[in-house]
Amino acid sequence: MSRLVSAGFQRLFKSLCFKIYLIFSAGYILTIIIIRPDHYPIDTFAFSGPMLITLAAAVFTAMFIGREYSDGTIRNKLSVGHKRIVIYLSNLIVCAAANAIALAVYFIVTFGVGIPIAGIDMPISSVVMLSLCTFIALTAVSAVFLFISMLFSGKAAATAVLILSAIFMLGVASFIQSRLKEPEYYGGMELVMSEEGEFMFQESEKRKNPNYLSEDARKVFEFFNDFLPFSQLYRIAENQPVSLPLSAAYDAVVIVLFTGTGILLFVKKDLK
Repeated sequence: MSRLVSAGFQRLFKSLCFKIYLIFSAGYILTIIIIRPDHYPIDTFAFSGPMLITLAAAVFTAMFIGREYSDGTIRNKLSVGHKRIVIYLSNLIVCAAANAIALAVYFIVTFGVGIPIAGIDMPISSVVMLSLCTFIALTAVSAVFLFISMLFSGKAAATAVLILSAIFMLGVASFIQSRLKEPEYYGGMELVMSEEGEFMFQESEKRKNPNYLSEDARKVFEFFNDFLPFSQLYRIAENQPVSLPLSAAYDAVVIVLFTGTGILLFVKKDLK
């Protein structure tokens, strides 16, 4: 395992794709800091970037693992006696570390450059907590992306599927949030015109919102809002409260579930 991980990191640090990934992570937030007005403190947009980084992580994972297939690296590893489970786990470690490094670069630039320029209102303890939650959630996302990329031998197919999967999962997270935010009632105040021709607000009869979640449905939506890594990242992007122990526990379940399933499928995969 250690030899495969070491070789994986050597290939990672030589990878042009990884270097572009790091440049993107730093360049994106630098651009945002420059174009945002000075009166916005850095914490108002610091945690929205990781949502976009997940899309870059999808492209990187597909390209990095796809290169292993196209170059015959995986077949070479098998030919010298490495087990498939070890190959899979070593790739997980390298890809998760690559995403963590890219996220670390993002946060270093965000707070290192952003605080002197824009300042910060959020307590340091909250910044640390949200940052840790982001790292853990991105690790779970790495396990999901590796699971998908290991199923495809071609870089083009893996890249397309991973990008579409990331967009779909971000859409699911957005949908969950929008449904949870639906008000129970509509109305209460409405704009009307008085006899004098002036507009004014007056109380109106409240109407039940048909899109408001029932008690049982709300519990299901709240569970997936806590459980899904992309939903965690979405909540972090909006600076919503997130429980670090609960998020970490759910992310651990996601990592184990996708890694275990990925290993079973990779063991049976026909590598021609």
